[in-house]
Order: sequence, then C-alpha cells, then structure tokens
Amino acid sequence: MYRLALCLVFLFSFIPSSWGKVYWLPDFLQDNLDRNAGRVNEPSFNKPENTNKSCADWNMLTLSEITVRGLEKQDCKQENIPDVGVCFFDCSCPSKYQYTTSNCSGDKIPSGLNCDGKYDKCLCDTSQFPYTSCPSGFILGGTSCSDDNIHYSDCIDLCETLIDYDCGNFGCQQYYASCPSKCEICYTDNCHTREDNIGDFGCKKNWDDCSSKCEIPYTDGCHLREDNTTDYGCEKYWQDCSSKCEVGKTCTPTDCSDFPLTAAPANASYETCTPGCGDNTIYYKFSQCNSGFWDLNNFLCNTNQICTWKIN
Repeated sequence: MYRLALCLVFLFSFIPSSWGKVYWLPDFLQDNLDRNAGRVNEPSFNKPENTNKSCADWNMLTLSEITVRGLEKQDCKQENIPDVGVCFFDCSCPSKYQYTTSNCSGDKIPSGLNCDGKYDKCLCDTSQFPYTSCPSGFILGGTSCSDDNIHYSDCIDLCETLIDYDCGNFGCQQYYASCPSKCEICYTDNCHTREDNIGDFGCKKNWDDCSSKCEIPYTDGCHLREDNTTDYGCEKYWQDCSSKCEVGKTCTPTDCSDFPLTAAPANASYETCTPGCGDNTIYYKFSQCNSGFWDLNNFLCNTNQICTWKIN
C-alpha cells in the first residue's frame, strides 16, 4: 500500500499545470498537498478540509475585499476553490495609485481611490483651501491652490476690494452694482447740474465748470457782423445787429472846376463851390467889382480879376 502511494505521488508530480489542480490524494498525504504555490504547510491550509469554507481560510481575498482595497480582478491572480468559489491572491496595485504623503504634501493631500495606502490623485487640501466659489457679494481671495480646479483660502467681501473714488465738487456718476455704497465713476465736470442757455445767436460765455454748455448767450448777431459804415454814413443796418452797418453810403463830389480861385477876390462879389464828400475846401469865382472899383480885367486884361479904384 505504501508503494502504491509513492507511485501515485510520482505520477501526479508530472501532470501539466494546464490540467488544473487535483485534490484527491489519500488523506495521510494531506500535509504535503500543494493547493497553491508557496502555501504548503501554511497554518491556514492545515485545517481540516471541511473548515476551509472561505477565501480567508486559504489566505486569499474575495472580490468585494479587493474592490474595497481599490484593486481590480486583473490586478490579482485568481483561483476557483471548491465549495468556496473564486478567490484572489498575489494582488498588486495599478500604476495609477502613485500618491502618498511622501510625494503629495504641503497644500495638497493624497486623495481619490485608495489601494494599500496609495491614492490615485493628489488634490488640494480642502481644509486649507475650501472655496471654489463664493456667495453673492463676495469674491474668491487669499492664497490659492490648483488641481482640477482652482481653490482659494478665503471668500472676501467684494466691497472691501473696491476703490471708493472721491469725486470732489462734481459728485458720483455711477456706483458699483455689487457695492452701492462706493463710487465707481465720477463726473468729470458739473454739466449734470448746468442748463444750456444757448440761443439763436450763439454763446457768449460757457460755464466755468461745464465747457459744453452755455451760461450767457448772445442777444443779437453783432459778434458775427462787420460794420461797413463809410465816411459818408450808413445806408442800411444789419437786421440782426442794429448797431452795425450792412451797406455804407457812397458820395459823388460837386464839380468845382469853374471856380478857379482858392481865395475870395477883393473888392468884388463872387460865387463859391465846395466839392463835398469829405472835401470841404471852398473855391471861388469872380462875379463883378464892387461899386467904385474898376474891373482891370476889362481894361488891362488883368487875368487875376483885380478890381481897383476908378481914376477920374
């Protein structure tokens, strides 16, 4: 009988592994049973056969156990155990599980799926950077940390970040929509308080604090009109400016060519002529000698028309 057992051991030691595992050796050889490579004589395999009813009894894991560890079936070896089912062993973590506190620290912590103490992500520490958005009236601020999102350490009151402009005498044109107590845009002049008084004739003076609006208008068109008054006066004044001449007067001088004398003849009567049109020179013309005087012009051909005493 002993020789038969040795022969059977020798025979089955050459059976190819592709045939699967066979477990029907005699019970007295069970201490030499190699159900899984590397597991001979392990305590868990030395239990009576009828107590090995779980994967743990074979130092293996169930599918749910490897899932909890972040493993997948392809990461493990597996074997179908009689009366137990499929169990898993010699598992290794996939390469995506690469983060621990040794290579993910500071403002980030290992996160995501876990496999034997290693994680598949290195994400911002939300205890330090809790904000990716803020409620109305606040904005993200403080220090930041980036992973799949940008995380911030604080939510800051928007009003505290805005400049409240001092508008001086002109006032505020527009307040921040998100902070009505602070001025965003100032008036650059006082035009919003000034009336434009420009009339039909244009503006004489603009407001000092609003150059685009008229304070004092012209009341007539004189600032646009020339004064065409001549030396002889004005023929017609402008309709929109009664103080300036539109058409000046012209003048034709009197012809004084028949009045050759520039001084009145003595002892005689005479006629005068003034050219006018600005020339007030008096020209004279001899008429006749006064009584008791001779007209030498008639006797002596005196061209100077000199009257002299008669000789008796």
